[in-house]
Amino acid sequence: MIFAAIAVFLVLRLRAVLGRRTGEEQPRANPFATPDPAFVDRAPVAAPTQLGPVAAAPSDLPLSLEARVQNLRVADPSFDEKHFLAGAKTAFQMIVQAFAAGDLGTLKTLLGPSLYNDFSAAVEARNRSGHTLLTELRGTVDADLEDARVINGQTQVDIRFVSQQIHAVRDASGAIVEGDTTQPIEIIDLWTFARDPRSKDPNWQLVATDQPN
Repeated sequence: MIFAAIAVFLVLRLRAVLGRRTGEEQPRANPFATPDPAFVDRAPVAAPTQLGPVAAAPSDLPLSLEARVQNLRVADPSFDEKHFLAGAKTAFQMIVQAFAAGDLGTLKTLLGPSLYNDFSAAVEARNRSGHTLLTELRGTVDADLEDARVINGQTQVDIRFVSQQIHAVRDASGAIVEGDTTQPIEIIDLWTFARDPRSKDPNWQLVATDQPN
């Protein structure tokens, strides 16, 4: 009973979704792979002069989102908002599917170390309890850029996802112990992706998740 309670709590905390994998899927491509420059339509960005936030305006007013995104581009000239949002949607679907399927291999490539440990612990607790997770995404996933910043040389981007999901947990006997298999619900997620632009690795990783009130 203790393992069952832990599994349900962690599933509610991480809210992963989408059904199980068959084992016949093709290897996943990096959702944030840099596009061919010939197909990227954006104005040239000045070469980076330093990593870190742009100095505040003399009025001390908070920087606008546009200014914060431009500040991130100074640190990482390869950042392209439209391409990033497309990759973030793909990453969102891959991560929720991998969590529902207990695919730790995929999760490890897409999550930062600390968050991976949390997801891994939830998967292991679910397995010990004999629970299975059913998750399906219904319709399209909306993704909007909420914030962008540079902290200690690391670029971070917050994305707000809105999705319609079927979400249910079954126990070892197949009985539903949480959720509903027929009625989709709207779920709003705020995910933070990060990377070090000084690294040769172009991949972004998911480093934090939240569910706004």
